Amino acid sequence: MKKILFYILLLSFFAENVSAQEKKTNVDYQYIRSDIDYTAYTLFVVSTQTSNMVELELVSTFALDNLSEISIKKGNNSIKLTPTAKKITLENDNKNLNGLLVTADFDRILKAKIDCETTINFSFSNGIKIELPFMLCLLKEKLAAN
Repeated sequence: MKKILFYILLLSFFAENVSAQEKKTNVDYQYIRSDIDYTAYTLFVVSTQTSNMVELELVSTFALDNLSEISIKKGNNSIKLTPTAKKITLENDNKNLNGLLVTADFDRILKAKIDCETTINFSFSNGIKIELPFMLCLLKEKLAAN
């Protein structure tokens, strides 16, 4: 009887740990390409049992050193975010691509009264500025669904 109780407790422990793992959902992908430059981001919602986080994977042929600011803009409205970024190694056939994994407090954006079709702007300390389309409503829908 003690063995059966032990195995039941052990099974419930493993079942709890499996369900506590995070789930990463792809929300959006946007890119801009010219003859020599390429920049793209993939937006993810990372869900755990206790919270939802937003991650943004930025990929570019530009040197992505020292990301200083992210802003979401629509017309004259702008919301600035303080990002946390870490370089990531990309596994692909193009050795010229650089990658960053970016997290920021997107709660401010979700509460703001901004239209769905906006732009996301990345500013770097070396003067590089990247602007890409940003579909705010897609992010809101995915966060509400999780």
